[in-house]
Amino acid sequence: MPKLLIIDDILAPEESIVINYKGDNPIQVVHKISGWLKSVFMVETKDVYERQFKISKLGDVRDFFNLWHVEKSKDKWSKIFCKVVIDGKQSWSTKKGSVRIEITAWLQTSYNYSNFIQRSFWLLYNRIFYYKMRRKYIQEGRTLVETLKDEIYKALKIPKLE
Repeated sequence: MPKLLIIDDILAPEESIVINYKGDNPIQVVHKISGWLKSVFMVETKDVYERQFKISKLGDVRDFFNLWHVEKSKDKWSKIFCKVVIDGKQSWSTKKGSVRIEITAWLQTSYNYSNFIQRSFWLLYNRIFYYKMRRKYIQEGRTLVETLKDEIYKALKIPKLE
């Protein structure tokens, strides 16, 4: 069955939020991110996915990479998606290191249709009636991402700039 798919960037005009940190124990973000995603996005464990985890086992300075996705259903047609990429390195002896965290989020709306009349109906419905609801979901998604960013800042003890 064909699908009409509309994807809105939640963080527009920027594509993503990037947090760079140098200091003590940057790998703690890897250990805490799952809990933050569940609590901030108010979803169950089944909606949070760890797509990739890599850590080097050689030497004192170890590289790590972690990729997470979270999916929050809003209604029958729309879902908020968020992707978090954590890339860093840490010395195991001194616990000092650096990490780069990139957060990307988008709203995905999809309508199934079986013929051009239904497709036209969905386009019209989306433009006239559902547009305001999608804007509300985008704003909610932006608030959720900002809350996640604040949790990361708090854990890493990065002062927040106003």
